[in-house]
Amino acid sequence: PESIKVERQEQRSIQLEAVRHFGFMKLRTGQIEVMAAILRGESMLTVMPTGAGKSLCYQLPALTLPKATLVISPLIALMKDQVESLPSAARSRATFINSTLKEEELVERMAGVARGDYKLIYAAPERLRQRAFLRALRAAGLDLFVVDEAHCVSLWGHDFRPDYLFIQEARRELGNPTSLAMTATAPPRVRDEIVDYMSSDGTASRDGTVNAPQRPRVMLLDIFRNNLHLTALRFQNEEDKLAGLLKFVAETPGSGIIYVNSRHKSETLAFQLRDAGVKAEAYHAGLADRGAVQDRFMSDKTRVVVATVAFGMGIDKADIRF
Repeated sequence: PESIKVERQEQRSIQLEAVRHFGFMKLRTGQIEVMAAILRGESMLTVMPTGAGKSLCYQLPALTLPKATLVISPLIALMKDQVESLPSAARSRATFINSTLKEEELVERMAGVARGDYKLIYAAPERLRQRAFLRALRAAGLDLFVVDEAHCVSLWGHDFRPDYLFIQEARRELGNPTSLAMTATAPPRVRDEIVDYMSSDGTASRDGTVNAPQRPRVMLLDIFRNNLHLTALRFQNEEDKLAGLLKFVAETPGSGIIYVNSRHKSETLAFQLRDAGVKAEAYHAGLADRGAVQDRFMSDKTRVVVATVAFGMGIDKADIRF
């Protein structure tokens, strides 16, 4: 990991933009360094814990740079959460392109992308294999190419997705814009593989000069958080496990997410929780309207979501306690 120097003028400019767009008077550790490097056109791999403010590291530059920013994210729930949590002025310049959209809405948003209506565009990695999407992005022009959950580009990553292997090819087609790879999960071997994969060929820069081949710089923060507690309990059978879960949910205030490994288990456990008087709903990729489940959870109409990994772990809800 490198020490990234930030000039006083850069720091002042970033802090002013943070106040202007987000109302943030103070930024967190590492955020200014990452944003300064990105605004200078330097590609980055950033390893920060969940909750450290990774999203601001690209949201603020997106609102500052002349052209659009593309964010490749593997989780529909996180795209929706991030767009809806933006300040209202920024929200009107942001959109997501994913499988939850109806055909007419997709066509409308794609046209908006091509016209340059959006400064911040979220999409799943699978979308990069669709020529129409790449054409729309080329028409708009990109200044920043963000890869969220970047450990997925590595075969050694614990959540490998084959479509992440098309990212660099798509980035080349889009003119090799500055890249920002972000993750909270990357041991040294995975970091090395991400850096190798995201390294660019020599390309034309914004002022028309040709840059030399570039390897991403690395910003590494401590991924441990002293406000999180992890514990494991062992049960003899499923009946005891359910009883232990119901006791825990009843005794623990606030909202919660329960992760399971199948859609069927998600539906079954949500029913069992409701039967015990807990406002619970299932969330998985097979639901016709999973966005409505997320909305009810965020507005406290649902207290517990029983989810597969389709829900992700970056949902920004202040009262999540388990």
